[in-house]
Amino acid sequence: MPPTKTPSKKTAKNKKPTGKNVKKPVKKASPKKVLPKKKPAPSKKALQKPSTKKSQPKASQPPQPPAPLGAISISEIEIIRRDTDKYVSGRRVQAIEVSNTKALVSPLTLAELRSNLVGADINSVSRYGMTIILEFAKGAGSLGIELGNGGQLRRHTEKAPKDKANVMVLTFTKGGQLRVNSHLDDTRIQLYTSERPLKPSETGLDLIDPIPKELFVAHIRNQPPEKTIKEVLTDSNFLIGLGDIYSDEILYKCDLKYDRPVGDIPDIKLVLMVRNLRELLYEVIKHRGTTLPSGYFCDLEGYSGMYQEQLEVYGRDGELTSSLHEVEKDKFKGRYTYFCRAVQH
Repeated sequence: MPPTKTPSKKTAKNKKPTGKNVKKPVKKASPKKVLPKKKPAPSKKALQKPSTKKSQPKASQPPQPPAPLGAISISEIEIIRRDTDKYVSGRRVQAIEVSNTKALVSPLTLAELRSNLVGADINSVSRYGMTIILEFAKGAGSLGIELGNGGQLRRHTEKAPKDKANVMVLTFTKGGQLRVNSHLDDTRIQLYTSERPLKPSETGLDLIDPIPKELFVAHIRNQPPEKTIKEVLTDSNFLIGLGDIYSDEILYKCDLKYDRPVGDIPDIKLVLMVRNLRELLYEVIKHRGTTLPSGYFCDLEGYSGMYQEQLEVYGRDGELTSSLHEVEKDKFKGRYTYFCRAVQH
């Protein structure tokens, strides 16, 4: 068999590729000119010589209306009262701890609390206005807890880690604890005895109790006729613990604008309002209260409320109501109020 010829290096180099094997010559990109970065010009502040004079304090800005705060209303207080009554009634106090004595209303002291309440049984839990009252047996007195906007009552085991917001802890002989939390330092604790009886700070109507419509209308008519309806509804000397959230909601349900003078509202509207108020607050209790992102309300087990999902106007500016009308907000008496211009007059 004749030997095969191998192409020489010379012929292999000179052989031109054909067809798909042809590679197009690639043009080399010319290098871009890189310009040196310019240094930023020094600011006027940097050019100034450092002053030896002490800086003057800035003028204080006018206070801005705060963001929606989940203020605890009378409905949330009633939810906490009912839960607490089920948990503590019949229990005996074994120990009391107070980590923040600022919460104790003078002249009350921790020593007096322990002397009166340690070893005493809790008969029941009642409520006077916005104050939750633990009624003790054998003349030990009553413990009044006014939660404020940042307060909570929480049920815990003894081994559960304590919160930084704890101001008082009641430990029971049967086990378990009732803890009082205060996130805004506005919780107040008092001891009521025969020598130091309960002095009500709120004289308004309690909407959880049945209110005759004639009494409600008469209270409205006793107000100055030029006073706005929102001012009346949020006045604790007229209604206890309604607050901004539910006053805005009830005004929407009654088609009344917040700045309407009470003297301009007919009696038939006021009768409708008292009926809607009771229905509204019972719905709030049914949904376990309202917990806004900026609020602290929770029940005895630490669960948030659910009524915020039912709110029509409060905190919903720019959104649509269930009747497809836009919600607006205005500054009113240093706070925001929410309403629907299309239906409220």
